[in-house]
Amino acid sequence: FKTAVICNLNETHIERGGAIAESCQQKLFKILISHAEELNLKFLDINKIIENKEDLSKYGLLAAIQPPEKIIRLLSAMPHKTIMVNRYFENMSFVSTNHRQAVFDAVDYMLCRCPASSQLFYLDWKTESFVSRERREGFIDACSRHKCFYRICKFHSSDHEVNYKILSELPIEKDS
Repeated sequence: FKTAVICNLNETHIERGGAIAESCQQKLFKILISHAEELNLKFLDINKIIENKEDLSKYGLLAAIQPPEKIIRLLSAMPHKTIMVNRYFENMSFVSTNHRQAVFDAVDYMLCRCPASSQLFYLDWKTESFVSRERREGFIDACSRHKCFYRICKFHSSDHEVNYKILSELPIEKDS
């Protein structure tokens, strides 16, 4: 095989996507894995690489999907044939979603179709990351373009009762 896809085959990387994201990602992996041979791909499990049970030098291209630090250190010795997926590292190629533009496009599309009196809330997590900042900025950019007032609401990642309370206390005005 010329190309190896390095991923965790025992997990679904859903982070906060819920059942829909899990279902879509599982289907995508099943499709890719079922056609791996004809696509000249081999899927390598992260854990086997960490255990030194896989020789990466025999592959012409390595695509690493959100690899852990141990794998990143290993791949940093082969930057000429490594592509990181949704991870950014100096001197390594990567492919990624432009989260800011994606959220801007989605919100802009919706705002073009909503009444001017629409109430806008951006639901976010308390934990900050590059991706969460980019998505929030895309939302703010679209609201600014349309001169819309909005509120940002931050959730706790694991406390559902607190999150429900936050949602129930949002100042939503009902149409009369």
